[in-house]
Amino acid sequence: MSSTKVVSSSSNATTFSATAEYPAKEPPPRAAWRIDDAAYRMGISRVSIYKLAKEGKIKLLKIAGRTLVPDAEIVRLTTPQNTEAA
Repeated sequence: MSSTKVVSSSSNATTFSATAEYPAKEPPPRAAWRIDDAAYRMGISRVSIYKLAKEGKIKLLKIAGRTLVPDAEIVRLTTPQNTEAA
């Protein structure tokens, strides 16, 4: 399966195709995610993220006017807790 990405600058357009010889690269890991991306990764709505933040269950960052969810918070909330009953 190959995917095609078109990159355009001004009037010229260049097409790149991912092949076995040149596979598509995964994006680098992120330290923080936009609200929409974090919601998608967690399988919840963006409103739910804001509710979790209001309840103090998730920390949000505000950087350059953007609200971001740290990756560590997503991992913490989506990883099953190892709780043993005594």
